[in-house]
Amino acid sequence: MIGHGPNLLFLTSQLFSRCSTRESKRQNRSIKDAENMQPWLTQCYYQFNTYRAGLQKRSLSIDANGTSMFSYCEKGTKMHGQPTVVFIHGLSSNKETWLPIVKNIPNDYHCITVDLPAHGETVGMKEEFYTIDKFVEKLKLVIFFDKMNLIEPMFIIGASMGGAVVSMFAIKYPNYVSLICLLAPPADEKYETARIKQLR
Repeated sequence: MIGHGPNLLFLTSQLFSRCSTRESKRQNRSIKDAENMQPWLTQCYYQFNTYRAGLQKRSLSIDANGTSMFSYCEKGTKMHGQPTVVFIHGLSSNKETWLPIVKNIPNDYHCITVDLPAHGETVGMKEEFYTIDKFVEKLKLVIFFDKMNLIEPMFIIGASMGGAVVSMFAIKYPNYVSLICLLAPPADEKYETARIKQLR
């Protein structure tokens, strides 16, 4: 029996290795199935909560050939003399981030949550890295607001990177803005001190 020890050990290790490989492959398949299902579940979650919050999902082309398109959600209707409330999300986020907040805003307010370029379902705008200052121009938000016919000054709310975008937008295009609200904007004193002074 002692003479068979190494062979038995070898066979046991081979059998264990094969079982482990099969189990590993099975787990990998399960993970891939979950990953494939995740976008579908996420979309269902977003659609359900968009409906519950009283918003409708829309899209708006901003170029002649229809290749660049903003995705946004809208609640209420534009009323003369009443500002539209626009919500700008942060980095790696999307328009649905604001659903729990917009849900609690009365229906007689016109609210818009928008996916920034390279985020969410907004498509067709080249993904590049810019400073916040340049990013505001490349966002084409002015084109979006013009196409939406938002000619009266707006309340614009931004979170995280969206807060920096909103502050720069307010400086560059003050005629579009009645009020801004910045939630945890990034603080880069070296770059933004002059801008912060201008905002004040």
